[in-house]
Amino acid sequence: MELYLVRHAEAVSEQEDPRCPLSDRGREAVSRMAGFIRGLNINVKVIKHSQKLRAEQTARELARAVTSADGLQATEGLTPNDDVRPMKTLLEDAQENVMIVGHLPYLSRLVSCLLDAGREQKTVAFGACCVVRMDYNEASGEWGIRWVLTPDIVKS
Repeated sequence: MELYLVRHAEAVSEQEDPRCPLSDRGREAVSRMAGFIRGLNINVKVIKHSQKLRAEQTARELARAVTSADGLQATEGLTPNDDVRPMKTLLEDAQENVMIVGHLPYLSRLVSCLLDAGREQKTVAFGACCVVRMDYNEASGEWGIRWVLTPDIVKS
């Protein structure tokens, strides 16, 4: 199984707009990332995203570049400080590829949990619009990081 973890792209400040939509720079970064990953032929069952606007906007843009049987799904339990253990259980029982678009520190804690690293162990530096691919080996029951993409290395 392939798991794609995505931190939302840069958003405007809460003072600028309480809904915190993507900034111009954030929209440009996610558009660039979508253009790049289109060539990777990513196929997932569903793209789960938090209910926050910036995550939804990031997920919508990436959905244009990814094949997804069930499309987008606003999902509870993906906010910054939610418990990652329910998602770990869900993912390890899943049979099909999944993309999750969310926030820090949730995504960092999820990666650490999947890798059985300590809660405070920072395993991936999730910058804005960072995409991490992890693979699950059913035979060994272990997760591994396959690759990490950041907007800095993905040029249009």
